[in-house]
Amino acid sequence: MNSKGTISVQLSQTNLEFLAARGAHSSRGGGNFGLSSVLRRNVELWCAVLASADPRKSGSLSPEHLELAIELLSKRDPWLLNVFEVERLDLLLESCPTWDEAAGYQAVDWAAFREAIALLSFIERAAVVDEAIRRSVNTKRAVQGLGPLRTPKGKSQASGRLP
Repeated sequence: MNSKGTISVQLSQTNLEFLAARGAHSSRGGGNFGLSSVLRRNVELWCAVLASADPRKSGSLSPEHLELAIELLSKRDPWLLNVFEVERLDLLLESCPTWDEAAGYQAVDWAAFREAIALLSFIERAAVVDEAIRRSVNTKRAVQGLGPLRTPKGKSQASGRLP
């Protein structure tokens, strides 16, 4: 991030149409419906949705199953998953090369794990993938000798979601 706290972001036409449907327009003057304002509000909304959909909060996924899902996802570069794969997360996890050899999880009831993942709503599955992404990115940064990612306010993202 640069010293002014702003960045340039390239968006697809589909992304621009999504934002335009919510009132966004290209304007140097900014305002409530400037592209940056609408994008910022939508990112903040997405952060809130992910935080509220955390399966740990709802109890729809046990801590053990969450950790196993994150471990399995971390072997697949979770940031590359698309919507189709998130929708079918139970099948995706079952197809992971480490499914049968997940370290420390030999006592897991795999049928119960798959069923628990299958019963998650789409947004809960997205929250699991988001957690795997955040942990994987910070793990990769640590291996490279870099610190955890930081929010613009300087708070670490290693243990919490964006505000």
